[in-house]
Amino acid sequence: MNKKTISLTETSLSLKASPFFIMGIVHRHFRNDANRSLMEKFDISTEMLKALEIISHHKVITQQKLADITMNERSATKRLVDNLVKRELIVFMKDENNLKHKLLTLTPDGKKTKDLGSKILKKLEQQWLDKLDQNDINNLKTTCYKLAIENI
Repeated sequence: MNKKTISLTETSLSLKASPFFIMGIVHRHFRNDANRSLMEKFDISTEMLKALEIISHHKVITQQKLADITMNERSATKRLVDNLVKRELIVFMKDENNLKHKLLTLTPDGKKTKDLGSKILKKLEQQWLDKLDQNDINNLKTTCYKLAIENI
């Protein structure tokens, strides 16, 4: 029996009945697979890749805005940013309008890593979703979207 099977088969019936418990298991296993792939190829985590995607979308962004978007504590975001700077994937820029603000932007290596990492994540998502038919995928997206809109 593999680890993925053990997670669900050794669980009590009340937990199996909880959609949030099941979503948590799926998310953890997907994230573990994604982190393993990203670490092997680029020495980054899924959280780092998401930060690169957010910074890329905004072109330049403050560390506080990145923390707000990722819904992370400032200290966790600072560690994330420090790790991205150490890997030379992002750099700080001065904000001409507010000297207290430091803006974050991607380096050329950061853009390349974001692009290639996003492709790896898309491929992994597709491998996971290939086990479902298109109707199941659409229902999953719709249901998750409804829950997010209603509760976040």
